[in-house]
Amino acid sequence: MGAFVGDELVGVAQYASGDEARGPEVGIVVVDEWQRRGVGHALANRLIARARALQHPSLHAHVLADNRAGLRFVQRLGFRSAARDGTFVVHELDLTKR
Repeated sequence: MGAFVGDELVGVAQYASGDEARGPEVGIVVVDEWQRRGVGHALANRLIARARALQHPSLHAHVLADNRAGLRFVQRLGFRSAARDGTFVVHELDLTKR
């Protein structure tokens, strides 16, 4: 799904169901000029609602361990740190809980 300002695409959010044991992996990208304006949160909330509607039990996000803004972002969305994968911290959002 995408976020537009006029005809300009300013953000994209998607998930891929690659690892059945772990659940879908989330990816969110927002153009630099539009970061910290709520675009990422709006996209993430729509993505989470879609995943719940499709009855996915959880979502996962890999965030670079030194990306403090990214770590705060997923934590504010309700993701919890689940594991370390090299330079990434894997976060999980349990969709069975509200």
